This record gives sequence, C-alpha cells and structure tokens, in this order.
Amino acid sequence: MRLVLASASPRRRELLAAVGYKYDVITSHVDEDEVAAGCDPGNPAEIVTALAEAKARAVARTIDDNALVIGADTIVWHEGAALNKPVDAEDAQRMLLSLAGKTHQVYTGIAVVPTGACVLRPSIVEYEATEVEFGPFGPARARAYVATGEPMDKAGAYGIQEYGAALVRQVRGDYFTVVGLPLYRICRILTDFGLPPWDGIA
Repeated sequence: MRLVLASASPRRRELLAAVGYKYDVITSHVDEDEVAAGCDPGNPAEIVTALAEAKARAVARTIDDNALVIGADTIVWHEGAALNKPVDAEDAQRMLLSLAGKTHQVYTGIAVVPTGACVLRPSIVEYEATEVEFGPFGPARARAYVATGEPMDKAGAYGIQEYGAALVRQVRGDYFTVVGLPLYRICRILTDFGLPPWDGIA
C-alpha cells in the first residue's frame, strides 16, 4: 500500500517526510473556488474539510492500485473572513497590519481517501484549528517583512516557520496546523490504516 500526497505544497511535503513517510506526489486540479462556493462562507471548518476531501478524491480517481491519498487545505481566519494570498505588496501590508496585536485562527482540513482494495475502509475527513497571536507592530515593520518577499505566496501574508516567526507572540494549539499539516492527527489516522510513522527506519 503506497501513500500519495495530493498537494504541491513544499511545506506539507517536508512535514510528511520529517516523520519518516515515503510517498508520491500527485497534484490535484480541483477548482477551489467552486468547492468553497458550496460551503457556508462563515464556517471555516466546513470549507477546509470540503476542499481537502475534494483534492484527495480527485487524485484517488486517477489511481488503480492500493493507496492512501492525503488531501489538505489551510485557511487563515480573522474576524469572520478568510485571508487568502495577497495580490500585491500593498495587500500584504494591509493584511499584516490587520493581524498586528490580535489573535486569529488557522484551520487545516485533512482527508485520507483509500483506493484499490483499501476502499473497504472508509475515508477519514477531519480538521484542526489553532489560535495564533501576533505581537503589536506598525507599518514600518510590516513593510520590512513584505520586502523579504516571503508573504506573497502565503495565506494571511505570513509564514510562521520562516521570517514571519518574529511576528508571532503565542500559538495555542497544534503549531503544524499553521504550517499546513497537523502531524499528530495525520500520523494517528495513517497508523490506524497500518502506516505508522518511522516504519522501516529503525
């Protein structure tokens, strides 16, 4: 039974590899806007789980052998709305200043969809939510961070595992949820399917 990650995210790939998993990558081509449009716009948990499942199922339909397909999706949620990737530097600075000195939530949905003979087991769709508190800062610091280029491809305009860590005062919950893959939860699910972390390493 092989493991397939339905994501092009380098951060998710690094996390899965960090706990000893060997896997293939097959990127899904799901219309995320279409999937999200069918969800309650005020329910981030519903949005991330629907997207994670849609990505995993799209890839699972292309696989004939026995596999477990992992789909994932992450949303930065602040004051009742999702903060997506910034469209330009000005948008990134605006997002960062809206988060300064406040607490926001990061939701990551995960789906594990079996294929082949493994379909005798039901798919698993879950999510984690983590609170992230930013320290206070002003326009000059926001501009300096935007100038690093890091915020431009990140939801919420920051990366917690890189330069953006300097903005974070406190994390309440699973840190890896913020990076993009809640490791404890995904390891527990895969272990239940017979694929524990570190398997074959020792």
